[in-house]
Amino acid sequence: MGKKKHSKSKNKKSNEKNAPAKKDTEKLISDDALRSEAENKETTKQPEAEARAENSEIKEAAETKTAKTAEKADEKKKPAKTKKANPVSSENGKGFVKTLFEKYKEWLYKDPPEEDKGEKAPKVWPALILPALVIIFGLYYIGVFDVAFIPRPQSWETNFDRFLSIGKPEEPKEEIPEDTETEPSDTESADIGPDVQQSIDLKDTVTANRNEQKINNYTVFKTDDELISEGYYITDGTYDSYTCEVGLMTYDFELPRRFSYRDMTVRDWVITEYDDGRMPTVEDTEVTEARPALYPYMGYIIYDDANQELYLLDYNGKVLMRYNENYIPAFARTKDGKPLFYNTYRYYAETPVSVTENEAGEEVVTDAKGVYLTGKNYFTLSAAGTSFVKTDYIEERDGRGLNFDFEDSFGLSDVKIKRVGVMSPKFTTFLNGKSALVNFMNWNYFLEDDPNIPVLEDIIAKEAEYNALPIEEKLKLIEAKQTPSDLYGLDTLLPYSAAYNYNEKYAVVETSDTGEDPKYETKELRVINNLGEVQFVSKKEYYNTELKDYCSDRYLPPLSKGEDSIGHLYFDHGLLRLRKVTFDQFQLDEFGVLRVNMDRDVLVYPNGREFPIPDGYTLKGYSDGIMVLERNGLYGYMDYTGRWIAQPEYEMAKPFYSGVGVVTRNGISAALDVNGNYVLPFRYTYISNRSDGIITAFSETKGWEVYGIFTK
Repeated sequence: MGKKKHSKSKNKKSNEKNAPAKKDTEKLISDDALRSEAENKETTKQPEAEARAENSEIKEAAETKTAKTAEKADEKKKPAKTKKANPVSSENGKGFVKTLFEKYKEWLYKDPPEEDKGEKAPKVWPALILPALVIIFGLYYIGVFDVAFIPRPQSWETNFDRFLSIGKPEEPKEEIPEDTETEPSDTESADIGPDVQQSIDLKDTVTANRNEQKINNYTVFKTDDELISEGYYITDGTYDSYTCEVGLMTYDFELPRRFSYRDMTVRDWVITEYDDGRMPTVEDTEVTEARPALYPYMGYIIYDDANQELYLLDYNGKVLMRYNENYIPAFARTKDGKPLFYNTYRYYAETPVSVTENEAGEEVVTDAKGVYLTGKNYFTLSAAGTSFVKTDYIEERDGRGLNFDFEDSFGLSDVKIKRVGVMSPKFTTFLNGKSALVNFMNWNYFLEDDPNIPVLEDIIAKEAEYNALPIEEKLKLIEAKQTPSDLYGLDTLLPYSAAYNYNEKYAVVETSDTGEDPKYETKELRVINNLGEVQFVSKKEYYNTELKDYCSDRYLPPLSKGEDSIGHLYFDHGLLRLRKVTFDQFQLDEFGVLRVNMDRDVLVYPNGREFPIPDGYTLKGYSDGIMVLERNGLYGYMDYTGRWIAQPEYEMAKPFYSGVGVVTRNGISAALDVNGNYVLPFRYTYISNRSDGIITAFSETKGWEVYGIFTK
C-alpha cells in the first residue's frame, strides 16, 4: 500500500492514467470482503461490522492522504508565476491588505504536524504580532514618536493635535451676514478665511503659555511673517517666556541640508595643565573644526552654499556680500557695538636675549636678536555691511575682557565712572622661553569731569608717538627709562594692570600688589566699589583642613578668555565668578617655588562670601544668574538662589546667552529658558548659542532652520 501512495503522489497525469486501476482495486477489495463474509457465516455479526468499519476507515484515510500528496506534487510541477507590479500602491492597496491578511490567517491556522491528530488550534503569541504592528504604526502616524532615519511627511505634522481633538465638541462659529463688515478688536484676529484661521488657532494652542511646557517635539512655530503681522519684532534682549515668542525665519532660498561642507579656523585658548603642581599655561591660538553650514555671529549668518562659496547674510536672509574666510570672527565688538573680525600678519622685531643689572640694580638689555612675531589686524563691517573696514581696535585697550558671542550691552559701565588706560608696549620673555612685544596697560577710574583726564590725554598722545618709533629707539628709551610710562609715573597714577567697567555698582581690577608677601609673583584680582575701596582679599597663610597643609589662596585672572570663562570679571545677579588658586605655603617659604594644590572656580558675593556650590559639583559657567554645574560627566543648571532649574542629567550644557541655554541628551539637543522651560524642543542634533536675536538649529530630517526671538 505504501508503494501505491508514493506512485500516486508523483503528478496529476499519473493519477489520471491509474484511474482504471483504482476502480479495479476497489472491486477486488469489495470481492474479498464478500468472500470473507461467505466463508465466516458462523461468526457473530458484531465482529463483522467492526471489521468492515475498520476496513472502510483505513481505505478512506489512505485515499485522503494520497489526494493531498498528489495536490502538493501538482503545485511543484506548476510553471513559475510571472511577477506582478508592486501591490503596495494607491490602486492595489486594498488587495494587498486582503492578501496579507489571508496569508497571515493561513499561516496562523496551518496544519499541525502529522503525529498531532488533535483539532487545529490558533497560536497565541503569533496572534499578537499583527495587532502590535498596527498599534505601533498608529502611534507613529499620530506623532507619539519619531524614527530618526525616516523623514516624517509634512502632512502628518499636525496628526497629534487632530488626535487630541477627537471627541471635543466644535465651537460654534458666529455667522456674519455677507453684507456686514466688522472691525476686529484688540484681542481678536480678523477673519481671514476658515483654512488660514484654523492654522493660526492651532499654532496659538501649541505655543502659548510656555511656563506650562507647551513646547514639545510636535510644536509648530509661527513664522516670522505671522509674528510681524501681530506686531512683534526681532530683539537681542534677554528672552522672557511671558513677553517673547520664538518664530521660524522664512527665506527666499533653500537652507543647507547637510551640517557641514568644509572646515574653518576659529580662535581658541589652549590650556596646558601639569600634574607636578606647576601653574597651568594658556596659549591664545587658532584651531580647525567643522564649519556649520549656517554659522551665526553677532546677529549675522555666514552661509555655506555647498558650492565653495560663502556669503554673509543679515538675520532677515539678505545677502550682504561674499564672505572671505581669511577674516576670522574675533568674538569682540567695537565701542559702538559693531562685530569685529581679524586676520593675522607677521612682523620683524628685536627681542632681548641678554639682560644684566646696572650699578643701580636695574635690569638693562645688553643683547637682542631679530625674530618674526604674529600680530592681529581688526576689521568691522561697513555701514551697509558689504565690505570689511580696518579699525584701530587694540584688544588690550579696547576689549571687554572676554571673547565670545556677547550682546552689545555686555561689559559696558552702568555708572558714571570712566575707566582710562594707557598702553605701553614692552618686550617680555614667557615661561616657555619665547619673547614677544606685549602691550602692557596701566588703568584707573575717573569721573567724567576729573581734572586728571586732560593730563591723561596728553600721556596717551605721547604714548602714540612712542609706539611709532623704530624698535631700536624703543629699546634705547626702555633702557634709559625714558618711556612715557616712566616719565609720567603711570604706576602711581594708573595702578591697575587691568580694569573692567563697573557692573551692579562694583568693578573688578587686576593688580600686581600682592600685599604683605612679595614672594608671590602673580597678578591678583580685586573687587572695588564706586569709591575705589577694595571689598575683600584672598586668604593668606592658613591651615587648610581639607588638604591638611598650610596654604595661601589667590584670586587670579581666568586662564581662558573664551566661552568657558563666561561669568568672570562682571557681577551678575549679585554674584561674581572667580578663579581661586590654592598654593602650598611650605614650598613657597622653603624653596621659593609656586606649587598649586587646588585650582577651581567659585562664586562670590560683593563682600567675599562664597556661594555654597553643592558638594561634588564643578562650576563650568555662570551667566544670566544660572550656573552650569558638572558631576561625573553630567551637567545641569542651578540658579543664583540655589534652585535646580534643570537636573544634572545632560551630557552637555552650555552657558546661557541672553536668557537661552542649550542642553544635549543622548545626542539630541534642546534650548531652555532661565526657568527650565523649552525654547526649542528635543528634536535637533545641533543648536547654536543665541546670537543677538537668532538661533540656528540642525536636524537630520529637516536640515538647517533659523529661529528668531521676537517681542512686542
